[in-house]
Amino acid sequence: MDGGGRGNEDGSASGVSKPEEPEVTVETMIEDVLNIVSRLFVVSNSKNVLQVGLSGLVYVLQEYPMLLPSYVAILLGQSPDLRRRLLDEGGERQRRSYVHGNATNMYEETCLAEVWPHLDIAKTLALQLEAMQLPKLEEEHLEIEEEHLEVLAASLPFFFEDEEADEWLHIFEKVKHHLFNSLVDPQLHVLSAQIIKKFWACGADMLATKSREASRSTFCEALSRLYQQPAVHVEEASMLVFMRELRHFNEDLHAEVDALLDARVS
Repeated sequence: MDGGGRGNEDGSASGVSKPEEPEVTVETMIEDVLNIVSRLFVVSNSKNVLQVGLSGLVYVLQEYPMLLPSYVAILLGQSPDLRRRLLDEGGERQRRSYVHGNATNMYEETCLAEVWPHLDIAKTLALQLEAMQLPKLEEEHLEIEEEHLEVLAASLPFFFEDEEADEWLHIFEKVKHHLFNSLVDPQLHVLSAQIIKKFWACGADMLATKSREASRSTFCEALSRLYQQPAVHVEEASMLVFMRELRHFNEDLHAEVDALLDARVS
């Protein structure tokens, strides 16, 4: 009688079953990667690591929109120099080094505005601004920081597509009080003027017309605050330059600015 255990014909031991390994699929691999990203891509992490993440993750935002809220929040939280390097469309792209722990690595920064989904970024930023707003806060006391204007300006496309006009109008309506409050702020005037002009003078006629209609009263209120408290607001000359540029853009804006001035006088 054989004292050893009986084997299978292929020589393997019988009665021993190996646990089945879980099947690795593309979906599970993506889920694992997203879990890693969610642990590393947080506001509290190193600004250098986050700068690398902002440059790399921008390419997948459209495919994985769940990343958008943290992406925009982290971009807003970067130091002005780091953020502007990513938003500067005229800047030269170059490889940069970053130190994390004892390691030094190289990466290439991305011009975000050339890659990201403009509409999705603007929607996310508008929602975050809306969340900052207290329910009963008076409109003239709404505050916006320079970083919000920088990201909003960079989120606007070179041309607005007609089929997206309704969505862009909805975004404009969400941020218009912030924009016109900023228009009379000496630090924020230039950026807010650029954004307002982008909507009011855009080539998508419906968006241009309706954005002007939606913000006439808001513009008048901002002008009133400018002349009521000139010492704490932007210089009148800067506002006049802005309105002159609008007025000379086309006949519609010429009439719009004249109507605003008439309403201000009356």
